Amino acid sequence: MSRNYTEQETEEIVAAYVSRPTMDMVTELSVKYRKTRKSIIAKLSKENVYIRKVYTSKSGDIPITKQEILTSIQNALGKRFNQLDKAPKATLLALEKSVIQLQNDFEVLLEEYNTQCDANRVKNAMLSGKVT
Repeated sequence: MSRNYTEQETEEIVAAYVSRPTMDMVTELSVKYRKTRKSIIAKLSKENVYIRKVYTSKSGDIPITKQEILTSIQNALGKRFNQLDKAPKATLLALEKSVIQLQNDFEVLLEEYNTQCDANRVKNAMLSGKVT
């Protein structure tokens, strides 16, 4: 089995990439060592130092799948919906946003209700003379 890189080359490539982990550095290394960029990336990956570029959508966000959106909606509502996966992604995103907002609003209202109930209990106890 032939080796593409000597130990010294591997050390130099890793050190150079770690100091500046960019595709420009990969390109520079590929020119310097007369290897393809793919070969340099493979070597860096094998050495567990290559940092893969994170895919982002046109808007710059990390993409989310329809299934992830559906799971979020179903978890928030505690119910599974058949056929909802056929809805457009934009519709699912809007629905998810609405469901989460409603859930947050409900939690705030529930907390306010519980606080009011506690206040009423104290008031009634005071009126009946049970609290000192």
